Amino acid sequence: MGNAAATPTTAEPKTLTFTAYHGTSWENARHIDRQGFKPSGSGLLGPGVYVVGEQDKAKAERFAKNSQRHGGTDGVLIKSEVTVSNPKYLKGGNAGAGAYAGHDAIRTGHTTMSPNPEWVIRNAKNVKPVWMEKVSGSKTPKCKTPGCKYAANDNPSYFNQKAAVNHGYCCEACRIGHPCG
Repeated sequence: MGNAAATPTTAEPKTLTFTAYHGTSWENARHIDRQGFKPSGSGLLGPGVYVVGEQDKAKAERFAKNSQRHGGTDGVLIKSEVTVSNPKYLKGGNAGAGAYAGHDAIRTGHTTMSPNPEWVIRNAKNVKPVWMEKVSGSKTPKCKTPGCKYAANDNPSYFNQKAAVNHGYCCEACRIGHPCG
């Protein structure tokens, strides 16, 4: 009786890892690919990185296509892996900058500007980009290699990793004239 272990009254927060999407400009996507996400200074849920879950991917894609909002010419949809350990869930509404300080993320069912769910992740290091796709803006040209039926590789990661001489080709094999290109 007296030696029985005390049972905790509150459960420890469990780590949550999920796939999320972020829409932005081509220019920002190249920066994110090189240096990772940078948290916004403000927003309807406070500062942080704004993402949506898998089921709301269309919202991030709409944002990527909205050049007036992100300020770029081309839009990019970024698929990311998010890990949080103490998220705050709201049925809906906004949250001020200092609200829910003990939580590393906030998810709301809707905000005053959007009927769709969204997340703000307070620590940008918890959002890891894993894939990027151009979704709007200028049309991707065909590969420069005569006879190649593929489009040029316009993924921001390709531009960051390959020298400018490779830009405009679908792959490095096409650039060097390899027969399998």
